[in-house]
Amino acid sequence: TDDVDTRRSMLESIKEMSKCAEVLSPALRAAKADPHDLIAANKADAALDRIKLVMSKVAAGASTNAERMQEKALSLATLMEAVEVAVDHDSDASVPLSSLTNGLEQQILLAQAVAASTQNAVVKAQLGELSAALKKNISAVQAAVKFAPEGKGKQPTYTALSETRRLLAELTAATPSPGQSAADKMADIAQMMKTDLAKITQANSSKDPKIIAAAVAEANPSALLQQQELLRSYISQIDDLTEKINAQEAEQALQQQIMKITQALKKAKQQPNSPDALAEACKSTGPAIVILDSLIESTSISNSDRLLRAATEAGQQIVNVENAVKAGDKASSDASLSALRGALAQTTKAVRAEADQVKEPAKKKQLYDLAEKLDTIHASLSVAAVDALLDPSSSAQVTAIAETARNALSAAVALSSDSPLKQIGEIAASHGSSVDLIELALACGDTVSADKALNDLKEPLKMQLQFARAMADKVQDAKKKAEVLASLDKLRAAMPKVISTSEAAVKNNTPENRAAAQKEADVAREAIASIISVCSEPEEILIMESANTNKALAVLSATAASNPKNAKAAMTTVAQAQTRQSTLAQAIAVTNPELAAALAEAKKSTNNTLIQLSAGCANVANKPDDAQAAAAVKSLVDAVKKANDQLKAQAEAARAAKIQREQERIKKEKEEKARIERERAERIAREEAEKKKKQEDEMAAEAARVMERLKQLEALEADKNSA
Repeated sequence: TDDVDTRRSMLESIKEMSKCAEVLSPALRAAKADPHDLIAANKADAALDRIKLVMSKVAAGASTNAERMQEKALSLATLMEAVEVAVDHDSDASVPLSSLTNGLEQQILLAQAVAASTQNAVVKAQLGELSAALKKNISAVQAAVKFAPEGKGKQPTYTALSETRRLLAELTAATPSPGQSAADKMADIAQMMKTDLAKITQANSSKDPKIIAAAVAEANPSALLQQQELLRSYISQIDDLTEKINAQEAEQALQQQIMKITQALKKAKQQPNSPDALAEACKSTGPAIVILDSLIESTSISNSDRLLRAATEAGQQIVNVENAVKAGDKASSDASLSALRGALAQTTKAVRAEADQVKEPAKKKQLYDLAEKLDTIHASLSVAAVDALLDPSSSAQVTAIAETARNALSAAVALSSDSPLKQIGEIAASHGSSVDLIELALACGDTVSADKALNDLKEPLKMQLQFARAMADKVQDAKKKAEVLASLDKLRAAMPKVISTSEAAVKNNTPENRAAAQKEADVAREAIASIISVCSEPEEILIMESANTNKALAVLSATAASNPKNAKAAMTTVAQAQTRQSTLAQAIAVTNPELAAALAEAKKSTNNTLIQLSAGCANVANKPDDAQAAAAVKSLVDAVKKANDQLKAQAEAARAAKIQREQERIKKEKEEKARIERERAERIAREEAEKKKKQEDEMAAEAARVMERLKQLEALEADKNSA
């Protein structure tokens, strides 16, 4: 670790564990020699308890890099506040500025250490870029503070520190955090903000001058602004698109309230002993807490979805371990194994939670067994990885354990799935959106975004396709199962070519390479569309989610006007939303071939407008004070909204056609049922008539026989009388 205090604490813990081991070893030997030796047994128990305590301290101290980055970013907010106060009062800011500079440089060193240990090339590049930007920002802050007393004004300091907060937040969010999703981190920060705001509200409600004065002194406007930036950065990384868009919309509303609160708190610090010092701030704390509550509650997802996410991450880390071992890279292997531990912990937690809810004994046992098997994976793989790094000829053991782990993960996901078809459809839609995002970024000339989208597609691909196949095996409908499995096979075959041609286009973004990538992508898109059309109702999803795209566009428009530096992140969300719509549109065309041409035209129009909008966002980020650039973004946002409405109109036409087909099917079923009933009635009537006629004929024949017999008897009687 690069943190001095953490290193010192962990070294002390290691020394203490060594002392415990010195007591434990002879005590265990004595207890083994004489099982009835209670003194030895007690010594061993005491040593074990002490080791457990020390281990808990180590675990607590050995926080993840992401946690340390977040803690440091929040602690630096206090120094930023001190710098701002000093500049406000035209006093000497050198001491807090020096401490702030040192703290920022430590963040940069930690980010560089994380970048050196990660196998993810996109994360490595992002951390490097942000570290360089933060280093440049340190100079900007120092210059702004230095020249503030010389008539340059205080605004450059405020602007530079605002950029510091943004970069710190993005650097923290970019740091991998195994076992914890971006949504979870967002909820943690939201809870932290809620707690801080609640303290202000409670102090104001007390009406006690001492309590209010203490709350004013404790309040840290800069920390609230840093929390806001962390919240925004975490939201930008949320996987679930609907959740992300709703959170971004809420965060925009929260931003306005936080701005009012921080301004009010700064005024309160000028009159801390006033009983109304916090009254103005509390006008906004209530609405802010309501928004924060909505963000916290929005993170609740089904256990099966949580398991799918955790299992996907675990699968990725297993692949990373395999790759690191093959390359003989011990540092990367250790980093991946560390990340795997967190991902497996989340996975087994979700598996056991699912098992607890299951009532069927056999399924419950299967899930518990899988959880136990997954519990052993990390230790087994760690030992095998160490052996293989020392002796490459033993690497087959790593492959065998990795395969066992993947099979266990697949079985757990399939067993826990509440709705396998829906989850398979979501996996396919996610891959379709990624393919479109790569293509869009390349068309914009943005190879950095294209590389990120390609990495987002590549990393989970193998595991997610394996999960999808495992879930497909659980589908009861034989016809749907066969169709999904066939399309999954096509997708599995197509994706390697999509990835290789896209990688070539990212390295050399020529029209020829883009065309080759698009050709392979079209094959994958066809399989994806087939899967979605079988697994879900794409027209209903597109109609419902068109509102998401419009929300994302509204957030982008507002961001471009109020916070242009963040326009690119807002544009990324718009692109994700719109490419998902395009993927769904292609799925609609599978069952609505008559709409295929119109849907393709709407998609083409949307993509062309998105390319222009992306360029507009880059322009407004580079020229934050240019009103014309912001106006151009707003105009392009309206154009994308119009194109999105066209896709929605086609989806509504597909829904209307589907309803009509369903009505015609029902009508035909009714007509067929009526025909069958009519024919049945006619048959019964005919049979009844035939039966009646037969009975009448039989009765007539019997009557004729009786009459004939009577005639015969009469003739005999007549003959008898004549004789």
